[in-house]
Amino acid sequence: MKMDVTCNGDIQSQVAVLTFLAVDAKSDIISIVNDSTGVSTAGPFLQNSDFPTSKRLSFHSAAKVSSVSIMLAVSPKIYVTTQDQNFSMTIKLYFDGKLKDNQTFSYDQLSGGASTTPKDFDYKVTVN
Repeated sequence: MKMDVTCNGDIQSQVAVLTFLAVDAKSDIISIVNDSTGVSTAGPFLQNSDFPTSKRLSFHSAAKVSSVSIMLAVSPKIYVTTQDQNFSMTIKLYFDGKLKDNQTFSYDQLSGGASTTPKDFDYKVTVN
């Protein structure tokens, strides 16, 4: 499994938290390696400060994966998000070198811009 994460827009205008778990066919948790740091962990947990200036991170699994569960929360730090601060995160998931999932997530300003609430995105991708 390989996972590419790319951020667009002003990452500092948002609070973004990303974590994910990969499991094998027996539902055992698989270690994930951060390609930038070489750190291997089960269930990486990333926040704004974990993203390099390139706004790109990639990960790969240490063993064969049958599914990946992804949890992402995005919330503006300010009440009105301007057009140049619009933040989005694209997650691409590959199994055996083939693109299996490609999704972009963003926080959409509420009407009037008077209040904000976090947006949570939870989904699972399974090898077929």
